[in-house]
Amino acid sequence: MAKSTAGTKICVVKDGATTGVSVTPTGATKAAPCEITTASTGTLKNGDLIWIPAAGTGLSEVDGKFWIVTNLTADASFDLLGSDTTASAGTFAAGTGIKGYGDTDMQCLCLSSISFNRDQPDTISTATFCDTTSSIPGSATSAGSVDFGGYVDVTDADYVELLKLEKSGKDTAFRVMLPNNGYIVFDAIINQVTVDIPLEGAVAYSGSATLKSAARHLF
Repeated sequence: MAKSTAGTKICVVKDGATTGVSVTPTGATKAAPCEITTASTGTLKNGDLIWIPAAGTGLSEVDGKFWIVTNLTADASFDLLGSDTTASAGTFAAGTGIKGYGDTDMQCLCLSSISFNRDQPDTISTATFCDTTSSIPGSATSAGSVDFGGYVDVTDADYVELLKLEKSGKDTAFRVMLPNNGYIVFDAIINQVTVDIPLEGAVAYSGSATLKSAARHLF
């Protein structure tokens, strides 16, 4: 059944002074979803974005990715929404810190649209005089891109934050909350924010960002 986009929230980790919440896991289960145990959850809460570094747990299915915190029990454990480590061949490695980002670390954006474009691999020509159409599959050179749009208001913190991220050229994380449809998480570098001034109507902006990792739908 189709669901309305009303209530969608798109937020980005702020540029600059963001510190996040540091959490040290004491265990990670092989389950769906994966449960992280820890002696302290700090200020983490359900719905927060969390980053697990490449050597975060020893389980490759969750390491090196962004996740959403769910089923949190304070100073005990939380689940990684949408994760599945049931078939993992890894072994938990204690001691590597992971970082969470809550509401104070993020800026929600008042976008009017957002779309994802996945890069398609090119083909590599192996043409000869005997077969001028011969080719072999290539590989995609990036995870793709994101296009977004909104309306300009220089008094809004979200527009100012987008300009800061464009200027810095830093990789930043996005969290898209879909009402009753889970979350989409990804990290990207904002390439440009362009202002569109119509003859009549609202001043708008459009922008694009290069995905650093494929957008993942977690539910």
